[in-house]
Amino acid sequence: MLFSEPGDLIVDPFMGGGTSAVEAIAEGRKFLGSDINELARFVSRVKTTLLTAADQREIFAWASALASSINLSHADHRDSYWNSYQQHVPWRTRRLIAQAIESLTYFKNKRQRDFARCSILSAAQWALDCKSAIPTKTAFLSTHVQTVCEMLAGNSVLTERVRAACGRPSADHRASLLLRADASHLHRMKKVRAFGKPKLVLTSPPYMGIHVLYHRWQILGRHETSAPY
Repeated sequence: MLFSEPGDLIVDPFMGGGTSAVEAIAEGRKFLGSDINELARFVSRVKTTLLTAADQREIFAWASALASSINLSHADHRDSYWNSYQQHVPWRTRRLIAQAIESLTYFKNKRQRDFARCSILSAAQWALDCKSAIPTKTAFLSTHVQTVCEMLAGNSVLTERVRAACGRPSADHRASLLLRADASHLHRMKKVRAFGKPKLVLTSPPYMGIHVLYHRWQILGRHETSAPY
């Protein structure tokens, strides 16, 4: 943030997983980000949403009790919309993830549900992507609890940094505008123009020589499934 001051608007038209968004609001800047990928927007929104202490307690209680609500002998109700995302996924893991998502009705507000959904996504990627062996139910749920704890700890750190930079924030604190949009169209959008004039524009460098599949997970060797975009 050497090239901006508190209150300035930072723009990242290819925000990806939202690292620039997190650092911008943590330093007291406003942030405008866009990505053509809906999953990138979702993850970025979760990362930049500040949770209350009550939110954190509810999420931890849900994660701790999740194992008791998972029963792999119960048939899952497969929605045809998700068929393309379930190719080559072992039925036990698919059913586990489906039941975990169904349990999100436990939550009282969207902040909590989105955070919990993101934690399931993270655990699912750990369990499936580039794995030669699929983890057991116990290993998945244990890793999921660990993932939730790490995510909650990160959210607490972000909240403290925002508090230090901007004063006492609330769960509705909004210093960012995150859009699913083609970057070439941003200048035509009224909501973008109304957000202010940018002080600094960031873009990600190309990842030369790195093999990355953003749209697919590789499972059990050469098998692949569409990532949940």
